[in-house]
Amino acid sequence: MKSLTSVVVLALVGAPVLSAACLNDVESRKWQLQPRAHERIIAGDFVREPDIYYQFRVRRLEAKRKKEGLALHEFDDLAVAYDRLGEHLKAIAVMQSRAIQAKKPLTERDLAIPFFDDGLELSAEHYLRYSALANYGTFEIHQWVKEGRPVNTSRVTKGLAMLEEAVKVNPDAHSGREWVQIDLTKWMLRLTKNPAEPYPVFKRPATESITGLVGLIELGTAWQSLDVYRMIQNLAATSSPQVAIFARERARELESAGSKSQTRALWTPPKSRNSHSIYEVSSYRKLRGWSDENQAAREAHMRTKLSTAKDEEELAAGFKPKPKPELTFGVEKPWYRRTDFQVYSVATMMILGTISLYIIGKRRLARRATK
Repeated sequence: MKSLTSVVVLALVGAPVLSAACLNDVESRKWQLQPRAHERIIAGDFVREPDIYYQFRVRRLEAKRKKEGLALHEFDDLAVAYDRLGEHLKAIAVMQSRAIQAKKPLTERDLAIPFFDDGLELSAEHYLRYSALANYGTFEIHQWVKEGRPVNTSRVTKGLAMLEEAVKVNPDAHSGREWVQIDLTKWMLRLTKNPAEPYPVFKRPATESITGLVGLIELGTAWQSLDVYRMIQNLAATSSPQVAIFARERARELESAGSKSQTRALWTPPKSRNSHSIYEVSSYRKLRGWSDENQAAREAHMRTKLSTAKDEEELAAGFKPKPKPELTFGVEKPWYRRTDFQVYSVATMMILGTISLYIIGKRRLARRATK
């Protein structure tokens, strides 16, 4: 089973704070089954559940917990919901209750994990062990971040140890990209000693690092992180210039909204091939507009069903998004067919034509004057 991990961004005093995370719930298992394209994800074309969705889940599972108890994977769902709402201590308390429950023999209900593919190498039992370590470790790190990343690092050190143990249980976690989250956590630890610590240098190939970072955005947890987009921009500058442009545009958007980097290190935007493409910028803006409009409409749809829906699936059911804008980004065109080249060529010809007409007109006037 390729479990899911991510970097979670916590909004503190209006500024997103980056922290490593390994959230595992029903949404993360659904996430694995979907095809994805880096550019679309960076522009917001993925499901971002609103707070009311997780508030609904908390009410439902807390009521079920009091009435009949929860399966282990339902403890995960409840804890992740609390965490996404910023209530990390409550998430930790749920995981402590889960640990007590896990000492009992596993039941059929515990093993009936929604969206779990038991055809893969990881068994349901190992997945439950992995998700307990990954989630608990993540919540400890998030609480450390919420407390302002104090010099006392016992909480984050405990969380990091849990993440590293989770990788031992499931070495292929998140398609083998768990190292991205662990490296980012260690980077944040270094920031406590050196506020000007530069971005981490990932040891894996750029394409794998980009895929790992983009995966963190798609879970909705690094969506507001200026640093994550800058990291992607750095990595994609030469290998995936279109991805770099999308990351650059998203970073600019966050900066305009007041987001700050978590490091004081000077950052110079990398030079990339086709770095000023009108084609990609236009595609990004179209897709961002669609994704925000779709997000707002989806939340409004959920609000109409809060009093009647029985579960989260029913809460979201029936929503029909507007058709996605037709874009052709992600496919490299020959230089002479690229939109930006064509625009610049036409503009250049118009300018040269205007200058030529001006010179011809001046010469004609001069000839008349001499006659």
